[in-house]
Amino acid sequence: RRVHGTLEEVAEVLSSRQLGFHSKPLVLLNTAGFYTKLHGFLTDAEAQGFLAAGFHRICMMVDTPAEAIRALETYTPVEVDKSALWSGDFKNGLATSDWDVAARAHAKPT
Repeated sequence: RRVHGTLEEVAEVLSSRQLGFHSKPLVLLNTAGFYTKLHGFLTDAEAQGFLAAGFHRICMMVDTPAEAIRALETYTPVEVDKSALWSGDFKNGLATSDWDVAARAHAKPT
């Protein structure tokens, strides 16, 4: 059986979570070690500053369905410090960070 889009959807949930569009957890059920390398990559990216500190608490990896349920039941939303990822400025005063650009793109018209 093939599953299409799984990795793309994981990346989408992680990205939207890091941008602050939701505060839901992501639990990866690591059947037969399938997500071990991805989890290692994300851990390294956080350690090297490419992901915000604490990001590993958003993407939890477990080995059993029971652990997945427990992780969801005990999850406490984690605030992601977006300023740790961008401290730049855009020209012409359009935005103070890429997070502002993302927020403006998803803002509802007033």
